[in-house]
Amino acid sequence: MHLTNEQVNTFLASDELATRSLDRDTTLWRIHHKNCVIDNRVFEEAQNLRHEIIHWSSGGRFGSPGNEVLYLGASREGAFLETLCTNPSLGIEVSRSRLQNLACSSIDLPRNLQMVDFTSKNLLKNRVDSNVFGATDDNGHRRTYAFAREISKAIKNNPNNYDGLLFQSRVNPDNRNIAVFFQSDTLWRELQSSIVIADQTLFYEPWVYQMQIDGLINLTVID
Repeated sequence: MHLTNEQVNTFLASDELATRSLDRDTTLWRIHHKNCVIDNRVFEEAQNLRHEIIHWSSGGRFGSPGNEVLYLGASREGAFLETLCTNPSLGIEVSRSRLQNLACSSIDLPRNLQMVDFTSKNLLKNRVDSNVFGATDDNGHRRTYAFAREISKAIKNNPNNYDGLLFQSRVNPDNRNIAVFFQSDTLWRELQSSIVIADQTLFYEPWVYQMQIDGLINLTVID
């Protein structure tokens, strides 16, 4: 039986869902501008600051006003692809200056997070399919980001208090991405204190070029 969007949202907002735990000290990754603010004194003085690394987004696939999320990659390669690969068929063409101004830092989770699992067989268990990952016109079979954002809001309201979503990369299904729900300033501060700042920018990171060598990306760096 085909479920309507409303029925799916009702299920996600009320039932026990298929999840995967991200354990404390799990390392996640985020691409950010190299000149990020990390000094705790600056952070304390700017109460309304959405930190450049710990950035709670109201956009993207799963974020919306009133349901801000933090997007992270389970691997640095996955974080790179999500940030810089807009069209896999065209490869990645990026300027030298942009690579010199971006870095990929790690965050070691300060606590266990229970994530609703949108990967592999758990997609079906959670009554969604891979169409939720793409931004497409709704022609009766595929849905825009609007549907993904509705799903995210429904899960945020689930009484089981899930911490966010685990989902496949839109450009490489082998990679996993994370959308952490904004629950409180406490989690924000805990994540802030768990950042390990990269010591060099993407331009100098050997793993960026190793992806090209391994045939994972078609990367062109232009001056």
